Amino acid sequence: MIQKNIHLPIFFFAFLSLITGIFSGWQRIGWNIDLSNVVSQHGTLMASVFFGTLLMLEKCLAMPSRYYLLIPFVNGISILFLYFGNVHLALSLTTLASAAMCGVAFEMKRVAKQKLYWLFIVGFFCLFAGNIFLLLTGLFQASAVLWMSFILFIIVGERLELTRFLAVSAAQKNLLWIALSLVLIGVGPYHFYGNYIFGIGIICVSLWLLKFDIAFKNLKQKGQPHYSALTIIIGYFWLIVSAFYIITADTYNHFDYDALLHSFFLGFAFSMIFAHVPIIFPSLFKLKIKIYHPFYYVIITMMNLTVAARIIGDQIQSDEIRKWAGLTNGLVILLFFLSTIIIVFNGLRKSVN
Repeated sequence: MIQKNIHLPIFFFAFLSLITGIFSGWQRIGWNIDLSNVVSQHGTLMASVFFGTLLMLEKCLAMPSRYYLLIPFVNGISILFLYFGNVHLALSLTTLASAAMCGVAFEMKRVAKQKLYWLFIVGFFCLFAGNIFLLLTGLFQASAVLWMSFILFIIVGERLELTRFLAVSAAQKNLLWIALSLVLIGVGPYHFYGNYIFGIGIICVSLWLLKFDIAFKNLKQKGQPHYSALTIIIGYFWLIVSAFYIITADTYNHFDYDALLHSFFLGFAFSMIFAHVPIIFPSLFKLKIKIYHPFYYVIITMMNLTVAARIIGDQIQSDEIRKWAGLTNGLVILLFFLSTIIIVFNGLRKSVN
C-alpha cells in the first residue's frame, strides 16, 4: 500500500537533486568543490531529475490512484545512484520513469478529451527521448535540446489550461500550434541547421504567450497574483533571449553554449518555478496558508540580475564574471526555497495560534 505522504520523500529527492546540481555546477565553473561522482551529470541532475521529478509529481498527484506517485519516486531516487557513481542505473531509472509518464499523459488526454493535453504527451516524450539518448550515447548536447523541449511543452500546456478561460479564438490558438510544430520540427536536425527552426519556433511561442497569457490580466492585481504574473512575463523574455542564442550560438564555444543553456534553464525555467511555487505548494502539501511575501520581489530581482551578469560574462568571455555570477545564481535559488520554508513555518505557526 502506498503511504499517504509519499509525495514528501519525492520532494526531498527533488530538492536533493537541486542542491547537488547547484554544487556540481559551481564545481564546473571553477569553485573548489569535490563532487567527482556527479559533476559530469550536472545537466541530468537539473533537467531530468529535478525538473523531471517536480513535473511528474505535479501531474501524478492529479491522478486517481496514489500508485502513480511511484513514477516520480523512481525518478527521484536516481539521485542516490548518481551519488554512488552508478550513472547507468540512475539513467535507467530516469528513462523508465519518463517512459511511464508518457503513458500517464496519454491517460490524461483520454480522460480530459482536450487538444491541449497533447502538449503533455509531447513534453514527456521529449523527456523520455532525452533520457534514453543520454543512456545509450552519453551525448549531453542532443539530450539538452530534448530536455528544453520537455520543459517548454509542459509549461506551455499548463499556461494554455489557464488561457482556456480567456477570449482566445481558435485561429489564434492555431498560431500557437504552428509555433510549437516549428519547435518540434527543429529538434531532430538541431545540430544540422535545425537550430534555426527550433529557435524561430521558440520566439513565436514566446510572442504568443506574451500576447495571450492570462499573466497580463493578473498584473492588475496585488500581492501573490501580481508577483507570479510579473515573474512569468520576465520568464518569457528570457525565453526569447535563449532563442537568440539557439539561433546564433556556436555550441562548440563554451561561453556561447553556457549562455544558451542558462538563459533557458535559469532565466526561463526557474522563473516558472519561482512563479508557480506559491500557487502549487499549498495544494501539493495540503496547506491552508498563503505562500507569499513581498521579499519574493527582492529574490526575483537578484535572480534576474545574476543571470544577466552571467550572460554578460559569457558575451565578453570572462571566466571570472561567469564564475561569480554562477555562484550567486545558485545562492539565490537556495534563498528562494529557504524563504519559502520560513514563510510556510510562519504561516503554520500563526494558523495554530
